[in-house]
Amino acid sequence: MSVTPQIGQLPDWMFMQPPLISGRFYTAPWWASGISTVAVQAGGAYIVPFFNPRPVTWATIAIEVTANVASSLCRLGYFDVDRNGMPNNLKKDFGTVATTSNAALSITINEVVSQGLFWLMAAFDSAVTVRTVTGSKAAWLPTQGIGGSTSGVVCYRMTSASDWVTAMPYSFWALEGASSFTQQTAAPRILLGI
Repeated sequence: MSVTPQIGQLPDWMFMQPPLISGRFYTAPWWASGISTVAVQAGGAYIVPFFNPRPVTWATIAIEVTANVASSLCRLGYFDVDRNGMPNNLKKDFGTVATTSNAALSITINEVVSQGLFWLMAAFDSAVTVRTVTGSKAAWLPTQGIGGSTSGVVCYRMTSASDWVTAMPYSFWALEGASSFTQQTAAPRILLGI
């Protein structure tokens, strides 16, 4: 079994996921090995890889806030991938949730998603504290244009994305480019529910 793919190739183990069950939530990235909390960067956008093991309709998308901020928002959406496995074009901007209460906050999306890799994005206008996932098995994580080791990396963060809370960009590369992103060892736990 291959666990280190070539550029644009996914490792075999990604296709060996358990079945998706109605009424449950699934999170990204799938190699995450821990759960914690962290205060996100105000004006930051986090983009997290997610492998969808089979075609399915996702009913909801959610994040969990553990320390809220008055009048704060989080915008959620997802991107398809380019030939190198990096985020590419915006597939859907699902809108915003008010991050003004300590709870799991969701948006009904009813989005039909095909099998494959895509990238979930959460953009925050305030430094709320959210439930996060951490991990150490990200050696395959695409780094095209971002560079650096991927040991322990679970997502990328855009540090000057305050306008993304208003509307997500139509293309990951067109507005900012990968050089504006940094690797992160904790990612907001973005949940997808069937």
